[in-house]
Amino acid sequence: MITLNSKMEWLEKNSDEVAKALKAISSPVRLKILRALSNNRLSADDIRKQVGTSRSNITQSLIILKKNKIIAPCHNGNKILYKITNMEILKFITSIEVMFCAKKSKKIGSDKGAY
Repeated sequence: MITLNSKMEWLEKNSDEVAKALKAISSPVRLKILRALSNNRLSADDIRKQVGTSRSNITQSLIILKKNKIIAPCHNGNKILYKITNMEILKFITSIEVMFCAKKSKKIGSDKGAY
């Protein structure tokens, strides 16, 4: 059975790693990259087209995500494609998106009765 104490002990031992992972995904561009990679392996240029930012911004973001082992390159002939290696991060991002969408829709709904 997982107890509050065991969760706290785990967090105490792993807090640096957790903080690094959160920092690695705490960029709008990197979040968009992960969303783009959620269903497909993509080249850096395909990612750039989907995310809509500069090549240098994509390159810097890919380096950070690779360094934190969130994505990895895989070779397809002479092309380098990127894939998510940590699907738990994707589940976490999806949970955050759901939470913020629900929060936003509640605000919109509460504004209707204000007038």
